[in-house]
Formats: sequence, structure tokens, C-alpha cells
Amino acid sequence: LPALLGSIPAILSSSRAIAVEGRESSIDTIIYRWLAESKDTEIVAVGGCEEVQAVSNKTGVWDTIAPAVKILGIIDRDFKPKVLLDSIDATNCVTLAYHEIESYLCHPAVVVQVAKGVGSLEKVPTEDEIKALIVDEFNKELIQIVARRVFARSTIRLGVSIARNLLKHINDQATLESTLVKAAEDEVFKASTKLSAEAIKEIAKEELDICNKALTSGDIEELLRLVPGKGLLNKIAPKAGCRNDTAFARAATKHVKIDSVQSLKNLQAEVNKR
Repeated sequence: LPALLGSIPAILSSSRAIAVEGRESSIDTIIYRWLAESKDTEIVAVGGCEEVQAVSNKTGVWDTIAPAVKILGIIDRDFKPKVLLDSIDATNCVTLAYHEIESYLCHPAVVVQVAKGVGSLEKVPTEDEIKALIVDEFNKELIQIVARRVFARSTIRLGVSIARNLLKHINDQATLESTLVKAAEDEVFKASTKLSAEAIKEIAKEELDICNKALTSGDIEELLRLVPGKGLLNKIAPKAGCRNDTAFARAATKHVKIDSVQSLKNLQAEVNKR
């Protein structure tokens, strides 16, 4: 709630806004303002994935609060499972192709351009050297990444309910109780099936295979989709002559040509077409 309340003045002050996840949006603000063609675009952090969708689709109070403001929601890919990502893509939101916005700055082509532009290093790193660093960090975090992807896929929502067309025919306590108990038993069965030892082991195997395939292939697109970008950018920033991730982001807006990096070009198109 505090994040949502704090975002209202910022959203109302502009004709266009981009709603992002989180509580702190310094790098988001730097990068999305850089990508946005409309320079009065306001970048606001509104909380979690559900809050971003509520703001961008103007559900609930948002239709009353900001009826004239165009709001685009941007959702981090993060560790979210495909079924959730597919449902988000059907709304007035953009799901990032990479893990999070910092991941775009970790692309080797971006890092090399920043390093050359900053000009404080005796030797500018090569794209291959940056990719090797990303692979090394991925290997170090492999088990944690797999675990968090399993956590995300193993999340289920449970609740006892009765269909409306069935409920209207229930007229006594005994029938109500038996119907509720049956509904509860169905939910317990759903949970025991999805969270069985065999199911969890299979999910873990699938996720480990996905990660190992990315490591083996060295596909930078897949690596940046899977590896968390925030920590990675802090490791990469000094390699480009920047003291931290925020300094790197500011340097990127000065020294990187968006059209020269396909992932940035694609994201810019997504940011501006809606």
C-alpha cells in the first residue's frame, strides 16, 4: 500500500507513465527514461507483479484515479513460470525478455561500449571476456537459481469454493457441509499431487537441465534470461570502469547506441508502441 500511495502523485503529474516492480526504482528510472521517446514519461515503482498489472490495466481505484494517463506496466521475468508469464503478456504489460532491467546492461556489447566510452581502463574488456564472467557467475549461483525457479513453479493457490450454479441448490446445513468437505478434499488432492516428491524432483531436473543447457551453449540471450541481473551488474560495473551499478547505468545512457544492441532496440520498441 505505501508504494501504491506514493506513486499516485508521480502518475498524475504526467500524461504517460511506466509502472515497474519494486520499491526502489533508480536504475529503472535511468534506463526507461533513456528508452522512452516521450521525455515526460514518469517511471514509478508500485510494488509487486499484481500491483503493476492493476495500475497498468486500471483495475479497481486506478480507473478513477488516473483515467486520462497512459500507463504501461513492465514486469520482470525474474523466476516466474511460463504459465504466469503467458497470462501477463495478455494484459497491458510488457514482460522483459531478460531476467530484469539490469540484465540488459550486462550484455557484453553494452559493457564494451560503456568501457570504451568511460575510457578509464588501460585495457577494454572483450565481449568474450564479459560472457566468460557471466558464465562463471552463473556456475557459482547455479543451485540457488535452480532452487528459486523450482519455488516459483511449485507455488499453488488453494481455496475452498462451490460453483454458484451448485450453491443455489443447497438448502440445508448437512448438504452444505458435505459439499464444502468434498471441495476441501479436492484441494488437498491437488496439492498432494503437484507437491509430491516425484513432482518436485521432476521440476528440479527440468530446471537444472535448462540451466545446464544454457551454460553449455553459451547463448547470451538465454544466460541473461536466467541469471539475476542486479548482482551480476555490480560485478560487471568495475570491469567497465564504473564504481557501481548506478554509475554504469548513467554511463550506458551516454555511451551506448541503442540500435547497436538488438535486445535494447527490441525493448525500446515495446516501451514506445503502447
